[in-house]
Amino acid sequence: MMEIVFYSGPEDGRKVPVGKDKVSIGRSEDKTLSIPYDGTASRQHADLSVEGDKVFIEDKNSTNGTFIGEETKKVRIKEKTELQSGMLFKVGNVWFKLV
Repeated sequence: MMEIVFYSGPEDGRKVPVGKDKVSIGRSEDKTLSIPYDGTASRQHADLSVEGDKVFIEDKNSTNGTFIGEETKKVRIKEKTELQSGMLFKVGNVWFKLV
């Protein structure tokens, strides 16, 4: 089973399992990965979805964008994008890692 690990911020190290259900990420407290302390994240910022054995991330028209890659080589995603195990992604000011 894949997990999302908080890779920065006040919850650094926290793990959230990724199953068959969509994982919603954002500032709103009703999100699967809620980051209410990050004012740069949109209320409904991004979604993770599982299709077969692949995990995808999709920005939900957030104000500040969703990024993949390393901090110095991050790329803003513009469409649904596959995440590989070990990849970092950024929502607002918080980094996450798919493991």
